[in-house]
Amino acid sequence: GRRLPMDDASRSLASEFLAGVPIFRDMPPKLREQTAKHLWRMKVADGSILVSDREQDSSLFIIESGSVATYHDQENDEDCLTSNLTGSDLMLHSHFGQKQILHHPRDTFSQVEFATEAKSGFTAVCRGATVVVVMDREHLPAEIESMVKL
Repeated sequence: GRRLPMDDASRSLASEFLAGVPIFRDMPPKLREQTAKHLWRMKVADGSILVSDREQDSSLFIIESGSVATYHDQENDEDCLTSNLTGSDLMLHSHFGQKQILHHPRDTFSQVEFATEAKSGFTAVCRGATVVVVMDREHLPAEIESMVKL
C-alpha cells in the first residue's frame, strides 16, 4: 500500500475517528488530538497483503474503511470462537488448521498479537479497497499500551 501523509484537516478528522475506536474511546480529547498527529493512512488494493509473519512490524493497524482478513496457522483443529482488542471479531475455523478473523472499520490489530497465537504463520489480506490508519509503536500512548500487543 501507499503511505499517505495527513494534513491538519485530516488530523482533526483522525482525532474524531479515534473517538469511535474502542481502545481510544475513553482517552481525553487532548491526548487523542496529540495521538492523531502520529497516524498515517495507507490505501491498500483488494487482495493485497497488508502484513505477514515474514515482516517485523510493531504497528497498530486500525481499519478505516474496507476490511482485512487475517489468516493464522494453528497447532490443533479445534473450532474456536474468540474476540480481539475490539471485542467485535469472530474467529472462524477452516479445515486445514488455519483460522481466519475478519476485521471491519474501527477494528484494531497488530502483527505481534497474531504472531503469539499462530503456530507458524499468519497473513493479513485486504478484502476490497481498504484504507488503514497506522500508528507506530513508539507513538502509542501509555494509557492504552497495556491493551495492545505490539
